[in-house]
Amino acid sequence: MNYLLDTDQIIHYLKGESHVVERLNKLLALANSFFISVITIAEYYQGAHASLNKQRELKLFNEFLKIAEIEVISIDENIAKEYGRMQGVLQRQGLKGSGFDMLIAAVCLVHNFTLITGNKKDFRRVKELLLFED
Repeated sequence: MNYLLDTDQIIHYLKGESHVVERLNKLLALANSFFISVITIAEYYQGAHASLNKQRELKLFNEFLKIAEIEVISIDENIAKEYGRMQGVLQRQGLKGSGFDMLIAAVCLVHNFTLITGNKKDFRRVKELLLFED
């Protein structure tokens, strides 16, 4: 099974939050592949540059990606089209999805990834999306 890590999971992991560290360490040992979206890089870098410890945060993040052998998925035309489809469906339902979260969801759908996130409430709006359940 292939997993996409949401930004919140990497942040909690790097902060040493025990429940996330334990879960991800188990999954990293068992799963075939882990990925992140280029969107996660944007979100993490935004937070790091707003932090008082910018260099430390960036170093931790880059080391984590390297050690965990996590591949970064870029946004392509198929993901852009899926994003537009999902946002259109939500809009017809009178809902609105966060731009970044819906791009991450689109990456999952196009690549058939299961999303690992602590933000399940917003992602559950996308019915086809596979969410990791503890």
